[in-house]
Amino acid sequence: MKGLDMNFLQQLDNTPEDQKHALVKGWVDSRSLKFYEELRQNRPILSDPVCTYVAKYEDVMEVLRRPDIFTVDLYKSSMGDYMLAQDDTAIHWREKGIMQSMLNWDDLAMVRQATSEHACKLVTGNSGTLDLVDQYSRLVPTLIVQTYFGLNGCSTDDLCRWSYWNQYESFHNQPFDVLSAEERAEIRQNFLEAGKEMKAFLQELLPRRIAEIRGESSADDILARMLRTQYPPSVGFPPERLARNVPGLLIGTVETTAQAVTQVVHYFLGHTGILEEARLLLAENKVQEFDSYVWEALRFDPVTPYQFRISSQDYTLAKGTSRATFLKAGTMVLPLTLSAMFDENYFPNPHVFTPGRSFSDYLHFGYGMHECLGKYVASVLVPEMVRNIILLPNVRSESPIEYGGTPYPKHYHIAWG
Repeated sequence: MKGLDMNFLQQLDNTPEDQKHALVKGWVDSRSLKFYEELRQNRPILSDPVCTYVAKYEDVMEVLRRPDIFTVDLYKSSMGDYMLAQDDTAIHWREKGIMQSMLNWDDLAMVRQATSEHACKLVTGNSGTLDLVDQYSRLVPTLIVQTYFGLNGCSTDDLCRWSYWNQYESFHNQPFDVLSAEERAEIRQNFLEAGKEMKAFLQELLPRRIAEIRGESSADDILARMLRTQYPPSVGFPPERLARNVPGLLIGTVETTAQAVTQVVHYFLGHTGILEEARLLLAENKVQEFDSYVWEALRFDPVTPYQFRISSQDYTLAKGTSRATFLKAGTMVLPLTLSAMFDENYFPNPHVFTPGRSFSDYLHFGYGMHECLGKYVASVLVPEMVRNIILLPNVRSESPIEYGGTPYPKHYHIAWG
């Protein structure tokens, strides 16, 4: 990038005001660890003409644990009245609790086994080469959506497309994203079309699954559990709210899992020493230790380098410190979770690959009220998918990950044998 002979902040300060946001957002999206390090050291709370970036771990955590101040109102344009687009409300409290009870922690061994079975079939169905994104990383979680979550009777292509465009619109078509009007319109249109198709599918799915249950079906997937449960009116979970939560099982699973798996495999294949250590752990059946390698690899290249919030009122962030910053109501704030996971005060020797760090310290699933609903399902789904790839004989990258100008992996070709 032109101009990187000077430091980031010096370059920023020498940039015209109307170009600063595009410059900073470009550094954020490129996941430049040097930029994040410079921020933490010299300007840990940085404001440009569009939004404010928060780089230190403790300040990121302050943003994420204060939904009363830093809200998810930016989600509403795509998620409407879905519970994850609400902060500390009765709907959020009630519906997240219901969904957590359905996603029973005791299911995890079964989910891992099912993931392994799906993964093995996809790998053995190919002859030594694979586009990891389309032929594996998206397909395995889609099969879990069909079988464990119970959204069956629809093609994997449709499910993948619906997840993709809902994720794109919700998380990468925000006011702070640097996009042309044409790009914004295209994303929005694809999102709306996906929504119409998904709604039509749900209108067919729910009555069909209800009829199966009335016919004494023994299915024990998540949707079947939801439909079998009798909620008294005082609980406040009528059928229309149940239906409102079903798409979240799909939207929050496929694209995020696909990206995590693709980027972890890419990291392992680019670091042969770490790859061999991980294989040795698997040979010794040290599953928990292997999983810690996966989450540490993801720290270096997470699904997203930030989350986003909007301030509901005037507020001083990091009050009482030398970096205290006054934020007006309506400020868009990006807590830089990737930067936080390289803050040496919380992640000692941050640039050294160190498996065994506390799983609860990572910010892969967010933090606080809006921590990912599917965190524990993902905690077995992602490592098991990675395991089935890195154990392939002589597995290797055949190309870099291709993003095609999008936030998501489009292609990543691997080979083995």
